[in-house]
Parts: sequence; structure tokens; C-alpha cells
Amino acid sequence: MPLVAEDLGIITDEVDALRDEFLLPGMKILQFAFGSGPDNPYLPDHYERNCVVYTGTHDNDTTIGWSQSISEYEKNYIYEYLGNPSMPLHCAVIQAALASVANLAVIPCRIFLIGF
Repeated sequence: MPLVAEDLGIITDEVDALRDEFLLPGMKILQFAFGSGPDNPYLPDHYERNCVVYTGTHDNDTTIGWSQSISEYEKNYIYEYLGNPSMPLHCAVIQAALASVANLAVIPCRIFLIGF
């Protein structure tokens, strides 16, 4: 059965060791990538193949909502990093997830059912 280690939050050496011992892919969240400089482990440059990249999780706003809530400084930094200023930011982030070396990319979406 395929498993993914939810290695988010405060991660200890023991968590990393357990994940690695069982060869479980870890999680990379692109919405976490752009807030703390070039050493941020969620930046696609730092991914290894054995990971799953998400634009965001169920705990985050949608990628569109997130992109509309961040500062212009952050938007400019993201565009500079991703190199796609010609497309909407949420599309550039999705493209970055799909183009990364991660073995799997997950693009969550919200579906609204009206009249049910």
C-alpha cells in the first residue's frame, strides 16, 4: 500500500530517520516555500525524487486565495524564483509543482455543488 509521511511542522531527527528507514516519501508544500529565503526546504530546488509536492493542503487556502492574500513583495519574489511573470501566480505555482522532480504532484481543488 503506498504511504506518504506527513513530515510537516516540527520535525525531529527521529522522524526523518523513520521516514527514510521505510523509504516513505515526505511532503513538500509550495505555499510554505517562499516566506523565509533561499534555504527554505519547501523550495523546489531542494526536493529529492522521493517526495510528494502539494500546492497546499486541506489546512491552507486554495492556491488562488493564497495568491490573492500575499503581499506584492512576496508575489514578486515568487515570480522571480519561478520565472513565469506572464501567467497568473496560481498557474505558475501549479506549473512549478508539476515540473518539479517530485515523484508525485497533488493539486487540491475545491468543488462547490449548488442545488444539492
